[in-house]
Amino acid sequence: VVAPAPTPPRESFPLRLALGLALLLLVVVSGSTTLAVYLKSPTKGRSTNAAAALAKAEADAAAGHHEAVLTALDPLLKDEDSSLDQEERERALHLVEAARRALADAALVAGLVEEADRLAEEYTQGVSGAQAATEALERYEHALSLRGDPAVRARYERLRARVEGDRRAARGDAREGAEAILSASEALLRGDLAAAERHLLAAREILPGGDERLLRIERTLRAERLLAQGRAARAAGDLPAARAALEEAAPLHPDPRVRERIEEELRVLRTLEERARQRGTAETRLGEALAAAEAREFERAKELVQEAAAILKTAGVEPPPLLAKRRAAIDAAAELGNEWARAEAHLAELERHKRGAREEEARELAGNFRSLGERLAKRTADDALLAQALTAQLERAAERAARLADEIARLQKTVRSGRLERFLRRLQRLRSWKASVETPALVEERLADLLDLQEASSYVSGEASAEDRRWIDERVAHYLARREVWRDLRPDPLAPVMVQVRGGRVTAFTGSEHELPKVYYIAATELTRAEWRRYTRATGTPEPPGFRPTDDPLTLVSFRDVQRYCRWRSKRPDGSPRRVRFRLPTEVEWEHAARGPRGERFPWGNDFEDWRRGYAAVEGRIARVGSFARDRNHRGLMDLVGNVSEMTTAVGSPQQIVLRGGNASSRRTDTGADWRKPLRPGDEVSAYVGVRLLAVERATD
Repeated sequence: VVAPAPTPPRESFPLRLALGLALLLLVVVSGSTTLAVYLKSPTKGRSTNAAAALAKAEADAAAGHHEAVLTALDPLLKDEDSSLDQEERERALHLVEAARRALADAALVAGLVEEADRLAEEYTQGVSGAQAATEALERYEHALSLRGDPAVRARYERLRARVEGDRRAARGDAREGAEAILSASEALLRGDLAAAERHLLAAREILPGGDERLLRIERTLRAERLLAQGRAARAAGDLPAARAALEEAAPLHPDPRVRERIEEELRVLRTLEERARQRGTAETRLGEALAAAEAREFERAKELVQEAAAILKTAGVEPPPLLAKRRAAIDAAAELGNEWARAEAHLAELERHKRGAREEEARELAGNFRSLGERLAKRTADDALLAQALTAQLERAAERAARLADEIARLQKTVRSGRLERFLRRLQRLRSWKASVETPALVEERLADLLDLQEASSYVSGEASAEDRRWIDERVAHYLARREVWRDLRPDPLAPVMVQVRGGRVTAFTGSEHELPKVYYIAATELTRAEWRRYTRATGTPEPPGFRPTDDPLTLVSFRDVQRYCRWRSKRPDGSPRRVRFRLPTEVEWEHAARGPRGERFPWGNDFEDWRRGYAAVEGRIARVGSFARDRNHRGLMDLVGNVSEMTTAVGSPQQIVLRGGNASSRRTDTGADWRKPLRPGDEVSAYVGVRLLAVERATD
């Protein structure tokens, strides 16, 4: 027998009520939390925003705002978490595709309308013809097929009406235009350009601008006008204007026979122009001949007259009477030229030595000038300009001589003191200096004498004449300037000694004549390695490995290196230019300086002397510069026969290097001043090739 389960004790009512209230509170709290979580969920928010965007896009599509549709839906379709369901996504895709098609159609329509408007405007303004109107109508029709815009349709209708009206008018105007063209052509045939112009204006108002008949008449009228202008200019003597008008008319005229006549007239005009030009050139030569004769360059004046005659003869032009008159006048003046030159020289000599001159001598010279002027005036009377110019010069010379005579008379009356007489004797000694080759020592000696004279009492007190004091001052200034030149020629002891050489016109061993600088300077010895070291240190130029700054001649340098050195040597340390410019000598300058005292090939004569044993100038070793006493010419230039050969430049070709002078490896036949060897670029870089500098003063360069 199973015992019955125990019966639980009965709960009281208040307890059951409390438990029920607690359970109800728990349910309420749980539901509120779930609702809050749901309301805060991003999925629920995105779903709401997507639906709103889709609705707005549909409204924009209905209103034709296609850009707004794309702006709203493109981001949603690209966002995979946009919470659009399948149906909403399909609707959105449909809206986007429709918007894109609509925008493409709108762009096409805008382009068609814009192009049609442009063509219609050109047709309306008369710039283009009926083809432009047809193309404009086609574009309007295409645009209307895509979008029936009322404004576009209105433009289409207006243009079509205009085209129809123009076609009707053209059929009526064509006959009048043809009649106007015919009348213009008949007027041109008659040569009535004014009537042709009137009929052409009438045709322009009727016919379209591109009508071939109209263009032909316009070209013909233009050509006929130019032809008339050219003929009028030729009649007025304006040959360049006539030629320009006919050259412009020739290609314009449609009639080949007229063009042929125009070309014939042009050939005649060109011939006349060439003759006028040659006549002008001849007149210029005659004017130059007058100027040369006034400068007493009579031979040059004769050459210019001959040139003028040759020019006129070649051109087939009759020479003017002035040509023969000027030739005769110049010949007559040239016959008296020597007498005139002697009188001028005599006057200059008297002016230089007026203290020892006689008054009567100066008076006689003034009379000689006047007599010469009278004879010259008679012989050149046919050429008034030349006669007037030359006689005026002679009259001025006569006045100079008369003034000199007066001054000599005053000087002769002056009582000279013993101090002034001693001063004048010293001055006379200085004035009698003979011209000689200049050296630094000579410049210093003469400058010292002049400075002593400047300090003399007669100079300081003013007893000496103004002319004497001016002469002393000019000489002092001259030799001070010469001292500066010599200092620039050899600015430091390492630089080679420079020797002055007088140039001018010389004849080379080859027999050719050359014009050299009147004075130039050439180094007594070749450029040394020690001097090159000074250049490399000053400019930062790299030296070859193992380079030693000795008194041996510089070798193994290129032509361009030497040019750079010469440019550096021609400037002072502060960069300002020296009074002289250094460069390589031309081969003729080198040869002229290297000759013996009477132009011989060697310093001692024309034949090679076998003195090289013991000196090693030729077929031996290279020694320091100036080592060979016999290898020295009368100018003081050394190492011309041996040691190293020297770079020069060809006459007329500064970039062509020519080797001159023998070297330690030369044969005896390759050592004289006449030996030369042109080099190719780069061959000058040799152990047997050196550099001898030349300098010219910048004032005479």
